[in-house]
Parts: sequence; C-alpha cells; structure tokens
Amino acid sequence: MKKSILPLGVFLILCSAALSLAQWTPIGPNAAPSGTPGINSLFISGDTLWSSNNIFGAHYSTDFGQTWCETGMTSGDIRGIAKTNNIVVTASTTNIMYSSNSGIDFGGTAQLNTMLDLDMGTNLAIVGSASGLYTSINLGYGWSRPITTGRFSSVAISGNVMFAGDSTKVIRSTNNGANFTNSLTSRVVTSITTIGTVVYACSGSGIDYTTDNGVTWNAMTTEFGFYKITKKGSDFYATSGSNIYKSTNNGVNWSVTYAGNVAATEIVSDNNNIYAIVNSQFYRSSNNGASWVNYPYHFMQAYTAYKTPTSLLTSTNTPGIYRSTNEGANWNIHFGGVTNVRCFSTRGSTIYAGNSPYDGGVAMTTNDGINWSGFGLGGYAVYAILAETPNLVVSTYQHDIWFKESLAGNWWQANINNGFNIYALAGKDSIVLAGVATSGIYFSVNAGLTFGRTFAFTGSVGSIAFMGNYAFAGLSNGIIISSDKGYSWSSVVFPYGNVNAIAVSGNIVFAGTEKNGIFISQNLGQTWRNINGNLGKRISVNKLFVSGNDLYAATYTSSVLKAPISTLVGISNTTNSDIPDEYTLSQNYPNPFNPATKINYQIRNTGFVTLKIYDMNGSEVAELVNELKTAGSYSITFDAGKYNLASGVYFYKLNTGEFEDTKRMVLIK
Repeated sequence: MKKSILPLGVFLILCSAALSLAQWTPIGPNAAPSGTPGINSLFISGDTLWSSNNIFGAHYSTDFGQTWCETGMTSGDIRGIAKTNNIVVTASTTNIMYSSNSGIDFGGTAQLNTMLDLDMGTNLAIVGSASGLYTSINLGYGWSRPITTGRFSSVAISGNVMFAGDSTKVIRSTNNGANFTNSLTSRVVTSITTIGTVVYACSGSGIDYTTDNGVTWNAMTTEFGFYKITKKGSDFYATSGSNIYKSTNNGVNWSVTYAGNVAATEIVSDNNNIYAIVNSQFYRSSNNGASWVNYPYHFMQAYTAYKTPTSLLTSTNTPGIYRSTNEGANWNIHFGGVTNVRCFSTRGSTIYAGNSPYDGGVAMTTNDGINWSGFGLGGYAVYAILAETPNLVVSTYQHDIWFKESLAGNWWQANINNGFNIYALAGKDSIVLAGVATSGIYFSVNAGLTFGRTFAFTGSVGSIAFMGNYAFAGLSNGIIISSDKGYSWSSVVFPYGNVNAIAVSGNIVFAGTEKNGIFISQNLGQTWRNINGNLGKRISVNKLFVSGNDLYAATYTSSVLKAPISTLVGISNTTNSDIPDEYTLSQNYPNPFNPATKINYQIRNTGFVTLKIYDMNGSEVAELVNELKTAGSYSITFDAGKYNLASGVYFYKLNTGEFEDTKRMVLIK
C-alpha cells in the first residue's frame, strides 16, 4: 500500500536549502502598465551587480546581468541604488528607502523631491535631488537636509568627504554634511565618481579629477563633454553622447569602443566586466570594450504562463496576449483590446482565455493564439478555466462558477453561492474542485453542475492540481493534500503562506509562493525544498505550468521564467528520515531520455540492494547500485553516455532480496 498522508499537526521535514543546480532562464517579454521597463542606474558590490528600475523597483544579478533577482522593492521609479555590507539604500522620485538585510525587506526613511543621484560610503550616505541635498551619517537609516534648494544631479563619497555637483560647480563637505563649500567651479556637472582614492567629475567641459578630496583639481581631458566614467585595470571608460569611449593613457586620448545612436549614460566596472546603460538597455563587455553584448532584461508582472505544442502564451495588465513561437526569443501581442488575462486552457485545437478584472469574459482562438474572439460571460472577471473536463467550467470574481454542457450551448451558473470569489479550479474526469475565497474547497462529481464543500477555510485558495488520485491545494497559509481526489483533506508542514501556484509533473509537485519562491516535493508533499537556484531568495510567483520536460513560472516582476525539470529534481543518495512502509521502484524521469535520466526508489528495510540496467536481449549493460542500504528513499542518475549505449529500449531492475521490480525506459539519441 502507498504511504498515507500524515494528519494535521504532524511535523514533516523541510529541506530549505536551494538546489545549487537549479538554473532558471528568463524568457518572458519586457512590459509594464505604461512605458517599457528600463534600468536607471547600476551599482557593484563585491561580485553582485545591483540595478534600479524605472517601474519595478530594485533588482540584483549574480551572473553578470543575465538574470535579475527580485528584492523587497518591487515597484516604483527607483532612480538610484547603493549597497554597503548588508545595508541597501534606494531612492525614487518621492522617497528614500532602507534595507538592513541585503534588500530582502525595505522601509521608508525619508521623503524627498525627485531624487537624482545616490552614493554610500563606510558610514555616510548622500542623495542629490531636485530640491537640495540629503545626508546621512548612519548609512541611510536617518537623514538630514543641509541644503534645501538647487538641483544636484550628481553626488559621491570619498572617505569622510561628501561631494555634490549641480549645473555650475562641485561642492564638498568635510564634516559629515553639516555644511558644504565650493570645490570646483565653472562646470556643468553631469556625474561625480570615486575610483579608489581619486574623485572624478564629468561635465560639459570634460573630466576633472582630485587626489586630495577636493582641495585641488586637475583636468584629465577637455576634449569634449562626458557623462560618466569608470576604470578597469589601467584603462578608463566613459560615456558621451551616444558613444562609449576608452582611454589607455590616463585620459590623454580617447577612442570609441561602442558607437550607438541613442544616449549612453551609466557605466560601471568590476575586475572582469564593464557594464553600461544605453537608452535604458543593458550592455556588457567581458573583453575590455572590444565588443559589447546587449542582455535583454525581462521585467513584467506576468499573470500566467501557458504552453501549446507550438507557442508560449502569457499576459500582464497592458492590453493584449503575448505570444512567442520560439521559447521567448521574440514576442508578439495578439488580441490587443483585452487586458489582465489570468488563465488559459485547451480543448482539442481550441484555446480559451479568461480575462480579468476589467474586460472580463472568456475568449477563444482556433489558430494557436493568432486571432481571438469573445466566447461569452462578458463583463465577468474570469480567473480559472477547465476545458479538459466533460463540461467547460470557469470560475469568476464575485460571480461564482459557470459551465457549458456543450460548446454550442448556453452558459449555466453552478449552485455554490452567488457572490463568491473563486480563483482556482482543477478537474479529473468528471470531478471538479473549486477553491473559494473565505470559504474553502468545493467538490463536484458531475463536471461542475453541482458542488458541495469538502474543506472549510477562511483564507484564500490560490491553486489546485491533481496527481492521479491525489490533489494538492495552495492556500494563503500553506498547502493541503487529498488522497481521495479531493473529497477529504489533510495539512502538511509548509514554511510559507500565499501559495499562489501548484503544478504537477509525474510524481513531482511544485509550489510557487509570494515573496519566497518555488518549492518541490517528490514524496507527495511530505517534504519540500526550495528550488529558487539563481533567482535569489525573494522571487514571487503567480502561476506555474509544466510542459514536457520544462517548468514555466509567471512571476511578479521577472516576467516568465523557464527551467528544465531535470535541473530541479536532483536529490542526493541519502535516506529520508521518514521510513517508507513499502518498497517502490518509480518510473525514470525523463523518459524517453538523452543521455541522462533519474531513477527513484525506496526500501522499507535495511538490506543489500542492486539496481542494474539491461538491454532488450537481457544482457546487463550497467550496474548502478550493489551495496548495503539502510531503509529510506533514494535517487540515482543513469547517464547512458558513459556506457556508449545506442538508442533503444532498456530495462532497469531493483532487487532487495524481499522485493524485485523491473521497469522499461527508452533512450533516444
């Protein structure tokens, strides 16, 4: 018999460490309610690149800007960002925000009028604004306003000296911002940058520098105006107009290393790379400016992700359904008059979309998302659609559940209770489960015609999914599981609430949360571990969707993400503290495979175990396990490439002395 689901209150083990091999790729479109998301500023702290965004707040990257991770600042026009140790300070057009835990959470510390620049030192911080200067002596936790007028577009800190520049001069303070005096005059200052112990001032007149914290200044170049400067090794790089320039002789001569046709602004560097912002686009050079690569960033609040055999669909609160036929390399907008599409479902060659909350109703397409038309329930906000069950069933906001017994027939309202908000549906054969906000989970055995409540709950149900006879539901306070198709439910220990997404692949369950990322269970929800991988600690998920061997995630600010399931399921060959009550040999995953696949098994009693691979003729081709094993659950990877095997059908056999089982798998090269 299968291991039973543990009852409410029984403690289960959670493996919270993220799998090091979990690698997510951002593939979604870059879009926002108004305008296009772009990067305002960059800041390097150690091996981490931080950025401020004009719509979606602040992000950071640990892979040179290829993937941007969410922070606790997920909205707002953030103009500047800086980090010292665990302290992160951001500033927007209206507020200065402070984080003491490396950007996981932020709190407001001061209000201002249009922030223009930001810098931090060992203890000091300074912000330039459209109405004066703001200074801090405790790394941004508290602020003073020593100057209340003037537009200061650039600031910097060198040791214990603060610098600020406006359209006529550079001023400095040597007493923690108590007062400022003139340092460099007759300059239309565009930026001030500290590199080591040298301070550089870029202006319309060229570049000036000081080695004594502003007591004296020298002209590096007066060739033309520069916007921003950085240094890598012994070479200088600077932006001017639409170009990026390089100097190999301390600024005496400059040559173009990147020629553009739009404004080149921000430029920073570390020991390995140079990063630049050109027309709000992100560029990186890893070869000292010889070539530059544009890394598209993917900032969007993606409400859903859905894969058909030939296209990938998603949506946000801007008009239209986004469609890609090349796994996110390019996106086109279809059905431009509709916003806030929250769900998709397929029956045959027809795809249905639920629109919420402003346009409302159900839309449909018969040509893979190219053209869409209305399909009824206009004006109702539709959050979930079941097209795979005998009836077409949809759930709505404040208007309960509706169904069609035939696609050409009328819409009928189910019998739950008028006025409920229903965010989640799941179907298996004629069984339909509905997650009702503030009420619980409702159960239908006749494809949605009538419902009865099976689980009472005063919170919200974010998602439901079936795995055979099991069902999993994500709640605002955790996860519950049913072993009888949703008729009865039990809780499992899950560390976070606001579980917005549940997805299933074979015997694997994925859970997506708000703020805390994505989790996986391979033992029916009894233990969970985080699989954020390269996404950082604070990714927020709206929907998860499994297609073939891949998992897709629609996120709050990082658009659509994709990861091969094979990179998410890796478990070490160690026992689970819960002793299995049966022997099992699971089907390998993926199957078919090339060249590697995983084989999971569990043993009830300690004993000698063998796991061997055989070809169609019954000849042994590989021995994976041949040793004493303690009772527990195990996983092992079989890499056919190591054995030089040809394409074909193979068998794997588990033998424990008390138990023997053989399963079939297919290698396709």
